[in-house]
Amino acid sequence: MRVIHKAEEGQFKALVRGRNQYGEFEVDFYVGGVVNAPARYFTDDKTDAEGTADAWVSSKVASDQFWAGAVGASVG
Repeated sequence: MRVIHKAEEGQFKALVRGRNQYGEFEVDFYVGGVVNAPARYFTDDKTDAEGTADAWVSSKVASDQFWAGAVGASVG
């Protein structure tokens, strides 16, 4: 299946692939270039798949930035 949407920032990436044999879109989640296969998400709604990919990347980036700041602040 070909990639129809990609959300990517830093080490976080989510790819949405076209419909599979069951008519569902697949979303794969990557951290540092490694796919988290058990977290694969399936939906029959393209907008849902794309929104999930975008939201996951945004939340991971925000969390990463928060913890980087929080750890740096407590260490200093």
